[in-house]
Amino acid sequence: MGTHLIFAGLFDSLGWILNPHNWGIVAQVALGLGFVIFVHELGHFLVAKACGVKCEKFYLGFDIYGLKLCKFQYGETEYGIGILPLGGYVKMLGQDDNPYRASEEMQRAKTQTPHIPSGDLPPEPTSDPHAPYDPRSYMAQSVPERMAIISAGVIMNIIFAFLMATLAYYIGVKEMPCRLSGVLPGGAAWKANAQPGDLVIKIGDMENPKYDDLRKEVSLNKAKQDLEFVVQRNGQEKVLTLVPKNDLGVPMIGVTGPQTLEVMQSQAAERFSAADRAVPMLLPGDTILKVGNVEVTTDVALKRELVAHQGEEIKLTVQPPTPPAPPGSQVGKSEEEIAADDAKRKPAPIVVTIPPSPVKTLGIEMTATPITGVQLESPAAVAGFKVGDELVSIDGQPIGDPLTLADRLAKRGAKEETSKVVVRRDKKEVPLEVKLRKVTWLEDGFGIDGSVSVPALGIAYRTTPTVAAAVPGSPAEKAGIKAGDKITSAQLVLPQGYLQSDIDVRQAPPLGLADEETLHQFRWPAVVEALQTHHPRGTVRLTRATKDEQKPDVIELVAVDSPDYFNADRGIVLTNEMVVREVSGFGEASKLGYRKTVDSLLMVYSFLQRVWNGDISPRMLGGPVTIAQAAGQSAEQGFPSLLLFLTMLSANLAVVNFLPIPVLDGGHMVFLIYEGVTGKPPSEKVFVLLTYLGFAFVLTLMLFVLGLDFGFVSRW
Repeated sequence: MGTHLIFAGLFDSLGWILNPHNWGIVAQVALGLGFVIFVHELGHFLVAKACGVKCEKFYLGFDIYGLKLCKFQYGETEYGIGILPLGGYVKMLGQDDNPYRASEEMQRAKTQTPHIPSGDLPPEPTSDPHAPYDPRSYMAQSVPERMAIISAGVIMNIIFAFLMATLAYYIGVKEMPCRLSGVLPGGAAWKANAQPGDLVIKIGDMENPKYDDLRKEVSLNKAKQDLEFVVQRNGQEKVLTLVPKNDLGVPMIGVTGPQTLEVMQSQAAERFSAADRAVPMLLPGDTILKVGNVEVTTDVALKRELVAHQGEEIKLTVQPPTPPAPPGSQVGKSEEEIAADDAKRKPAPIVVTIPPSPVKTLGIEMTATPITGVQLESPAAVAGFKVGDELVSIDGQPIGDPLTLADRLAKRGAKEETSKVVVRRDKKEVPLEVKLRKVTWLEDGFGIDGSVSVPALGIAYRTTPTVAAAVPGSPAEKAGIKAGDKITSAQLVLPQGYLQSDIDVRQAPPLGLADEETLHQFRWPAVVEALQTHHPRGTVRLTRATKDEQKPDVIELVAVDSPDYFNADRGIVLTNEMVVREVSGFGEASKLGYRKTVDSLLMVYSFLQRVWNGDISPRMLGGPVTIAQAAGQSAEQGFPSLLLFLTMLSANLAVVNFLPIPVLDGGHMVFLIYEGVTGKPPSEKVFVLLTYLGFAFVLTLMLFVLGLDFGFVSRW
């Protein structure tokens, strides 16, 4: 990724922070993250003080090179906020996590013995190995006392996590119902024939789960291990058996959460989409009531109407949001009077016209892979299609562009026609007869692994980077692209002079297409999807492989509108459906808080274990920027959501800090266990050496996650 992209992202984040409208959220995030660190260090500080240890510093952030935002002295301790906001620390006499100063600090604790600040006499010589140390130094305390000091930070984080979760549930947490809005092609849910609109009422032994419960069960489940879902569909219960698949380094089943009919507050439409050209403009907070003359009450019903009229101009009847009441105007009024006031301020519905959205195309037909998935109970399953079959022809004609095959067969499926399909299986051509089904739902363009589906059949496949054909007269054919060419990367390029303030990034990152063997997730379907909301005057920069790998061929094309194929969704962005979980009192809130805390701790342990085992890519890790962004998103959803995020973060900090790595609390605990068993601490040389190794590991990890945050390290 280019440097300009990195700085564009940084400036975009800075602009969001400097916007006065967001200052309340920024303040909540800063206080929340700071408090998580504060309670951890407070645990160390309070127990150390109780054990009589001299605490010389208590800092939030690190005062590297003596740089700090503020400081003050109270008693023997200096309190302050360091310039580097990546943690905090309590500096105790005789203890330092910095390997460069660890040995020096031990010696300092010893040399202070003749000059005890309290004026007491030096201790009498004893057989205690810590006798040479200042009595108020960390090293002079007993092993149980030092264990208490070290573990106090983690214990405080767990207590804090429980209290924050309990408070969040007591206030009222907004959660997504466990209803499926979309099913991604080729995923585990798609293969099991999960459908948009399905309400998941049971996962394993868990009754009435929320959508977050689904995420947790899938992410904690080992890949290739069955998960049993019970869904409610059209008033009937149906059992689905799903096998999560590792995509992007984590187990996934390929579903999206429930949506409302309200247009998203932050973005009503995808930029440069048909919905972005609506007349009058589609505004954030608008609620869709009708498509034409048809009333819609769910997102699934809305998408069904969009599919039915995808090539036509549509008219949406929308309800604009009710403006807030003037400050103080409803003070002292009854609920009925307030409701009457709200009804008076409610604006009349308006009609928004959205033009059809032709698919932008370059005229490149890629080669399809053999079938990667056959949907349960689909026409293809009934007709005997199998994974590994290679599509040869349909009704005597080549399959053509694998990305438009779904649309072509959907038009025939509307009449429930029968097709004769020839597949290549075990090097033999096998004829199959299949009755196409009517497609009334909106299926996502492609799956996480790059799969595309043909809903009228119920099959999924991927595409390779090898060109099968260039459409005559298309931009690709005019540029000399031909069958057999291999496209290795694609980049969306904005028009010259386009301002940063008008779009999120100046230039989109390249989308690697990899080769047929690796089948990397970001393949040609992702390029085509990104192209649909690309600037109308923008170009697509393709890299074509040549015999000389050092000199690939770069081709720049301008997309054109397809005359036959249309984007059904038109770029409308809907809000996630959220419902408030109500509790009967503090007792129920504390039970939910306890469960959330335990789940958060287990989630972190499971994630780290799976990273260690190689089941999850370490590129899924996030650093301070990712954490701050996630905290900001939670804060935008309300204070209880921020509290739950802090619960997760506090649990994360507790687990990570107690890993057996020198310089972390867990590493210190290992040293103390060794000392408790052997009766003497590790030798100073061993301690310093292991501390250096631990410090190097932590520093490397920190640089790695910062690289992920800022884009210096690719996540793919």
